[in-house]
Amino acid sequence: MKPIFLTYNKKIQKIVVGFTRYNKKFDSWINSQQIVQPDGYLPSEGVSMISDVLRAMSEVSKNSCKFVGLENMSSYVMLDNRIRILPFNIRRGSADKDADIADQLLAFSDLLLKKLYPKWKDVDLMEFISLMHEPDTTIDQLLEHPLLLLPQKRELVYRKSWIRDLSNDQEDLIVSIAYNGWKSKIPVDEDVLQFMLKTGYYDDDFNGAFKFSHDTSSHYMARARQLNKATYGAPHLVDSKLKKALPGLVSKVYALSLNDAWQVMSN
Repeated sequence: MKPIFLTYNKKIQKIVVGFTRYNKKFDSWINSQQIVQPDGYLPSEGVSMISDVLRAMSEVSKNSCKFVGLENMSSYVMLDNRIRILPFNIRRGSADKDADIADQLLAFSDLLLKKLYPKWKDVDLMEFISLMHEPDTTIDQLLEHPLLLLPQKRELVYRKSWIRDLSNDQEDLIVSIAYNGWKSKIPVDEDVLQFMLKTGYYDDDFNGAFKFSHDTSSHYMARARQLNKATYGAPHLVDSKLKKALPGLVSKVYALSLNDAWQVMSN
């Protein structure tokens, strides 16, 4: 939130900052949030809230500043359903901007985990929080995380990250990611997913789940183009089915795509 005036008060010997009015306290906004089921999507307000805080971090960093207290609800207010960070929380940044960003991400992740995850029990949110704890994670990478993407763009993660012929090193990397027993969790009444499961061969591990999601998304993208002569990708319906049947998989795939070894080996 941008201040509209700043003055020094001699009586209290403090700087007084004035800023525009806000509509709602942040804790009231949190309390008003509806419960999100584990296989559901975050509300658009939630996506905007997370994205706005990340972008604010980036902006103040460009001006050699940083935020403090991002783990506290009292650091935020809501203005027309958009989150604002109070100007009292701005400090001069250190010489190491990357370290400042990492500290802010840790603080913000603490708020997400303790105050918002109880409302939004999305597995992708937990994967998102885990990625925030990785020291080399950038704000741009977080803004492109599947948690914050529209369903049509989420599916692109499966297709853009897929590599058909793996080297030994790539196989070792994929084997290290735990995601076993997924085939038995595909709902028997999901004809779309059952059809793909029966028409291809898939191992019951992360690599198999990755390939299954890639093939399913690719198949229905091509099918949608044939039927609708469209080029925008697979229907929203397929993404929601994959998210429900394979919780957290798209986030694990995205994290894999950020791995330096995977990027080097996939070039």
